[in-house]
Amino acid sequence: MNTSSLFDWLLQTSIEASVLILGVFILRRAFGNRLSPGWRIALWVVVIAKLVLPLSVSFVPGLGSFWKSETQSSAAAFEVVVMEPVEDVAPVTVTPAVAWSMSEVLTLLWFAGALAVLTIALLRDAAFRRKFRAMQTSADATLNRLVREIASELGLSRAPQVRFAEADTVPAVTGLLHPTLILPRNWSEALQGDSLTQVLRHELAHLKHHDLWWNWAALLVNAVHWFNPLVWRAVAEFHEDRELRCDEGALAACSPQQRVGYGRTLIYFQEHFSAPAATAGLAPFVRNQPALHQRLLMITQPSVARPWLHALAALSLGLFVCAAFGAERPEEDKSATRTREGERSGGTRETGKREGGEREGGKPADGMRNGDRPREGAKRDGEREGGERGMKDGERSRTGPRDGERSREGGEKDGERTKATSDGAGSLVLRVVDGGENVMVGKEKVPMNRLRHHLSQTLPNHAGAQVTIEADDDVPFKTVGQVLDAARDNGAKRAQIQTASSTKGEG
Repeated sequence: MNTSSLFDWLLQTSIEASVLILGVFILRRAFGNRLSPGWRIALWVVVIAKLVLPLSVSFVPGLGSFWKSETQSSAAAFEVVVMEPVEDVAPVTVTPAVAWSMSEVLTLLWFAGALAVLTIALLRDAAFRRKFRAMQTSADATLNRLVREIASELGLSRAPQVRFAEADTVPAVTGLLHPTLILPRNWSEALQGDSLTQVLRHELAHLKHHDLWWNWAALLVNAVHWFNPLVWRAVAEFHEDRELRCDEGALAACSPQQRVGYGRTLIYFQEHFSAPAATAGLAPFVRNQPALHQRLLMITQPSVARPWLHALAALSLGLFVCAAFGAERPEEDKSATRTREGERSGGTRETGKREGGEREGGKPADGMRNGDRPREGAKRDGEREGGERGMKDGERSRTGPRDGERSREGGEKDGERTKATSDGAGSLVLRVVDGGENVMVGKEKVPMNRLRHHLSQTLPNHAGAQVTIEADDDVPFKTVGQVLDAARDNGAKRAQIQTASSTKGEG
């Protein structure tokens, strides 16, 4: 993927994900606390998947259908013209491009920001790991047995190890492969009776839902889309909803009095215990964030199961998935463009028969096979009408050449051939090679990411020239379209793609 393609993907993904994020905010505002944390998290997972996965479904309507990529915009402005093979094109001498394009500068800036976000996160995690290695392992048999019982109730394959941190430290879990429960040294004073069980249920629920893995996924999203403030806000909301889901599990079997006690425990830890620095490798009981109000609201006002609400939430989730990954194009964009004579006039495409190429009723003209393109005035004996000379028997000639076709004028010297368009301008061939990584401009190989700058210096010296784009068999058509777009943007009025069909079936 070159820098231009990477920048296009980042921009498109960020815009589409921003629309999804705003949609989740609207749903949360509309349903409030009635929308359970599990459904909210499901919506956020769709957003996260959209932000990191370059995935689209072409037959499903979605946000991708409204995005015009470079290839689509090129196809909308041009039609592919099937041409004769261009032979012996004279090399064009140009000055090598050394300046950076805007997409390269922006991509470098994005890379620096992403690297900074990841570096800060890894440094924080390393600092926590140094403290973690100094923590003492629990030898309390009663505590260890209670942890094993709760882990078994939650369906965990194994109970986490228990370690003690400094006094007045918020309980937390850590460890992707070897999970560990971290409690403060003074846990027996801060957590008594039901409070200890509820806090343990909350923390082990993080392990049940694989929240530590989701922490790293959220960090990756922030690093890739660090420039989008909506993404940062969405990730923060995602963390808050996961805390609400763990609270919901801890309170599932609690009486009203026990729920009140759990709320008091939350307030106590928020006010008197120190929350660890935010790091992807840790899932604490409370964070220094404004989610406490929502957690207390859920405790005091538990939601009631409503079947219609679950059905509406499931429908909303399905619509979000379609919107995130659907890329079905409008009907008029689905038809592949085959041929074009000149530029479009009034936004319509000429679909009638070609001049001199078909009989009335759409039958091929005499002497032509199906699929061959008609040539006006072509003679089998090779002689032009009107007394033109210099053409040998058996050679083909054309009168009234279309835009982009090569014509041979009578009286040429033996061995000399001149390629020209209908107004007498020269020809320039751009051949895409190396799987789309480079473009041959004459005999000079130009990297794909420097083609636009290169053409901005080359094409002004060839005003009116016929620009022909060729490609090796392993080059994607999207890359050919990008070359076509680059030529057009730099002043090529007659930029055309030569396809393989032009070299077959001619008699």
